[in-house]
Amino acid sequence: MTTDLLCRYIVRSTLLFPNPTADGGNNLKIKEDPAWVWYIGNKYESEGKYIEGKFMTFGQYPVPQRTKDFIKKALDEEVICLVKHSQEGYIKPNSDPNQYVICWYCSDGESDLRKLARFMVDNDLIQKTQSGKLYNIAFKYDRQTYSNEYGDDFKAQIKLADFIDLNTGKTI
Repeated sequence: MTTDLLCRYIVRSTLLFPNPTADGGNNLKIKEDPAWVWYIGNKYESEGKYIEGKFMTFGQYPVPQRTKDFIKKALDEEVICLVKHSQEGYIKPNSDPNQYVICWYCSDGESDLRKLARFMVDNDLIQKTQSGKLYNIAFKYDRQTYSNEYGDDFKAQIKLADFIDLNTGKTI
């Protein structure tokens, strides 16, 4: 099995569950485990949408309701079909225990990435530097995560600046 196929299998098998813990609405199911809250859009299950990787955003616990509402909006509008955020109290290796992470899963197709980048900028989901410039967040392939590519070992192939002018927030 290739690394890409293995990554797809791991993500899909993690999400196979007969009874979601909550019904988030017409286009959404929510699953919670001790580490993560998963938001799964109907499109993910009905079309078997390929997930290649994710953009990650961070903040301080608790995850604001406003942010959870934007997650649901992204799924409702079919910007993406899968999101997860860490649970408060879950300690991620090499990270601040007071900081949550949100993984905005996406294919690596240019139109899908552009759509997600635009949504994140339009809804102020990307932190800015002191000068007001958007951080150039990276798209991380799942195969890089499963290969333990972190810190200096991680080399981003796709970044926000490929789609968005970081100074103005306008689409390139």
